[in-house]
Amino acid sequence: MQHCCDFKINNLYLQCCCKTMKNIILILFCLFSVVSFAQQKGVVTNIEKEPLAMAEVYLYPLGILTQTDSNGEFNLNIDLPPKSVLVFSKEGYQTFSYQFDSAEPAISITLKELHVEINEIEVSAINHQLSSNQVIALQALTINNFNDNSLNLVDRLTYIPGVYEKSTGTGINKVTVRGLSGMRLVTYLNGARLENQQWGGDHGLGFTDLGIGKVELIKGPASIMFGADALAGALYFVDDSYVSSGKSELKLISNFESALMRYNNQIISKWAKNKLRMNTYAEYGSAADYRMPNGNYLFNSRYNNLAIKTAIGYSTSNWIINLRYQLNSNVMGIPAHSHDASPTLEQLISSSQDRYENRPTQIVNNHIISLDNTLFFNENTLKVGLAHSNNKLQEFEKWTRADYDIELSSSQLNISYVKALNQALNWTFGSQSAIQNNKNSPTTSQLIPDAKTNDLGVFSNLDYVVNDWSFLFGTRFDYRKINAESNSFKNDFNALSTSLGFSKTFNDHKLKLSYSSAFRTPHISELLSDGVHHATKRYEVGDPNLIEEKGNQLDLTYEWSDEHLGFIVNPFYNNINDFIILSPQDSIINNNPLYVYEQLDNVQLKGIEMNIHYHPHFLHQLHIEERISIMEGKSSEDQFLPLMPANTFQTSIKYYFLNKNLFNCREVSFDHIYNSSQKKVANNESPTDDYSIINSSLLFGSKSNKINLLIGVRNLLNVEYTPHLSRLKSYEIPHVGRSYNLKLCLTI
Repeated sequence: MQHCCDFKINNLYLQCCCKTMKNIILILFCLFSVVSFAQQKGVVTNIEKEPLAMAEVYLYPLGILTQTDSNGEFNLNIDLPPKSVLVFSKEGYQTFSYQFDSAEPAISITLKELHVEINEIEVSAINHQLSSNQVIALQALTINNFNDNSLNLVDRLTYIPGVYEKSTGTGINKVTVRGLSGMRLVTYLNGARLENQQWGGDHGLGFTDLGIGKVELIKGPASIMFGADALAGALYFVDDSYVSSGKSELKLISNFESALMRYNNQIISKWAKNKLRMNTYAEYGSAADYRMPNGNYLFNSRYNNLAIKTAIGYSTSNWIINLRYQLNSNVMGIPAHSHDASPTLEQLISSSQDRYENRPTQIVNNHIISLDNTLFFNENTLKVGLAHSNNKLQEFEKWTRADYDIELSSSQLNISYVKALNQALNWTFGSQSAIQNNKNSPTTSQLIPDAKTNDLGVFSNLDYVVNDWSFLFGTRFDYRKINAESNSFKNDFNALSTSLGFSKTFNDHKLKLSYSSAFRTPHISELLSDGVHHATKRYEVGDPNLIEEKGNQLDLTYEWSDEHLGFIVNPFYNNINDFIILSPQDSIINNNPLYVYEQLDNVQLKGIEMNIHYHPHFLHQLHIEERISIMEGKSSEDQFLPLMPANTFQTSIKYYFLNKNLFNCREVSFDHIYNSSQKKVANNESPTDDYSIINSSLLFGSKSNKINLLIGVRNLLNVEYTPHLSRLKSYEIPHVGRSYNLKLCLTI
């Protein structure tokens, strides 16, 4: 009876949400009259005034991507909002940004040949500034590149220095930034904050690269616009672009991975007409147990995923609206799971490979719906975003009933206003509010109680750009209230965050310095846990007396480049007070080791990140890039912190072929990844040895770009290694052995 009532209440709630969303859209459509289109034309050439065909033209903030024709010409048959920026790019040429001016009858753009580009020019989706004017440590990475040879989305993110992958096999992956992850890293998808039980070490990102165009990362607590908790930083994922008006596109992408016997298929449809545009995506993938270098398989490392996604956009000259929905359904085996106190490696592996669902299993279903509105008033901009997400997490030890079944719903309202005080000074202020409801279903066990969390934050940013100087000053106040009636727990938390810094460009040099402070409220898992966490085989106990973590970071960035060499050096220091850890105890409860949440007085995280790009003059198509990440974390008692990443050195060598016949090889790449040994470990933590792996790929494409084929191999030398951030390292389980992959893309 209780299930029936819950179903009816949830059904009624969803119906009300849908009805409200429909009414909002209807009202907004009625507020704006239909306006005629402006036919803005332009041409893109090289320095010899030769037309550049198939150069990409990205329209910001509409999120539309178009291309030049065989004569280098393009048409913008759509009304562009004020302050629109056009970003021009083409392989082998420097990216160029153009501030749109409707008074100009025609646009003429000249692209220079690319030598070294350590920071591609683009407009940030986070603070809407050009990358050349950024003060904070913000980096962007293109996600849906067909030439990407990564194993998964999180693996792709590790191309950013300071970003690491924390994994449980190949199906459960988390992002770690400068040694911090979980609740300390805030994740946004198109302006909607993702809440997917990220407190658990075995709870992954929750979505794939389907329909994702790029990601922007703010490292450290500098994300004033995104609220508390972001001591590690903020990940901001941005959807793939729309096509221009009158165009349509259909893509079929198929990917095969030999070591996992994984297949993954995506279908992408894009359509636009006049002011309306729509993208639709679908994906299904399945992977078997992965093969280790010795030829055996990690039992129950199998998984499958299903995703459906759509985005609908509409715009006039002073209004942009985007309605998005996304479903991600994942069924993941939990490897290295045994009821023995000290299982042997032989008990966790298998001599045969299987992909069918087994136990234990983690089943996760994510629903995300968001509605974004951007209104333009002369030189000022108002953004209003509504979002609702629902995350259902189940963990099964047996076939019939979940041992752990919890549902997290989150509703958000985000408002920001950008006021142009003058040509050099912008003031951004706004608020964010959210209501989270964490609810358990009847199961055999319960780890965290039912709880309701209310968040409210207000922020203010001043951005000043004059000549070669950029300045930033931001402040934010956050209030959070947590109520868990079943545990008679009620508490509220509040704190002030600040961020300030400057950047200066002189000749080929650029210097950036920033200071930021933030806090993180203890999560209900840290406050009120009391039960078995089945996926990790631990009995976890929280502490209701925990207080807020408080972080302060200094970040310095120096950039230099000429025609053939460029580098970025980025040292940082992050000091965090009242740092919360999950500490092992010398005790057993219900046949599981006891872990208790505790606080350290103070910890320091420090390190340096570097990016070096070399482009030899004698071989124009060759690019060599080195990415270096070095860091360590210690407590005030001079003890090393647990799960600090090993020092990483990544070398990428790429050669581009410029001759494009009917179908030929476009690119060859080699990647060498060296991870040093990690002996600086916490008590009861296993050290790991150093290792080197080599990945390689060949990219083929047709002249029309309608057919693309990628052939790649990872771990070419079949090296046996265990990443330090692997949750399987205590069992000495190696990562994936040599694996061949084949990816095909057809554009119709």
